[in-house]
Amino acid sequence: VIQEKKYNNVFVIINESYPNFRNEYLKKNLFNQIISGNENLVIKIFKRRWNRTLTTQGAEMDFFCNNAVDVQNFLKKDLKTYVSENNCWINDFNDKNLIYIHSYTEKYFNRIRYKSFFDETFFKEDLELLNFKICEQNFPGICDHEIIDNLQKITKSQNNNLLIFLTVNNHIPVEPVSEEVFIDCKKNYPLNLNDQYCTLYNNQMLFNKSVSKFLSKMGNEDLLIFFSDTPPMFNRKHRIHFQDIIDIYFFSKN
Repeated sequence: VIQEKKYNNVFVIINESYPNFRNEYLKKNLFNQIISGNENLVIKIFKRRWNRTLTTQGAEMDFFCNNAVDVQNFLKKDLKTYVSENNCWINDFNDKNLIYIHSYTEKYFNRIRYKSFFDETFFKEDLELLNFKICEQNFPGICDHEIIDNLQKITKSQNNNLLIFLTVNNHIPVEPVSEEVFIDCKKNYPLNLNDQYCTLYNNQMLFNKSVSKFLSKMGNEDLLIFFSDTPPMFNRKHRIHFQDIIDIYFFSKN
């Protein structure tokens, strides 16, 4: 999908623990929050399995390369060397401004090694200097919705970017990032079974609201790819309420 057309900007959001509920009402409500107010969207939806060995880093590894690779090399080598040695497809985009954003620290899983490949990287430490707000959680990172609302503060150029944004706010165990409430959890199954489900859902609705605003401003020659790293990483008993297959959404405009 990315390679079938010469896009101006390609935006990629890898969403931490997207709550892809089996409950159809909850699932559709989350999706409708994204497309609300955007009438001219072209939407393609695909499915993929998730990487059970590396979880979030696996989602990134699979996206960067999309072929059979040596996992240990990925974890040890700087990214520029790794994608070159493995002939990764992302090398085809070295004519673009390559930007990587993560709401959490660069030290987490040694993502500092990504700096060798991307032209610009922005982690928690960098975004704090740009006055982005921290969401105080178990994994205290920059508020994801603030990043998507203010990408113009981060990117030097508005054109010819390949931008990858890895979120953190819905990392389990999860805490609220806002007082805004989108649903009465007590009246909706299975949100009424677990406070974590409720918090996860409301956090995601807030972020999806920002994604919707981003889409409304996105150019006609741009592409947004939006997918989860994994299902929410509860134990098997509690993960049963979430689909085990990941949805990948591609959004462009007529």
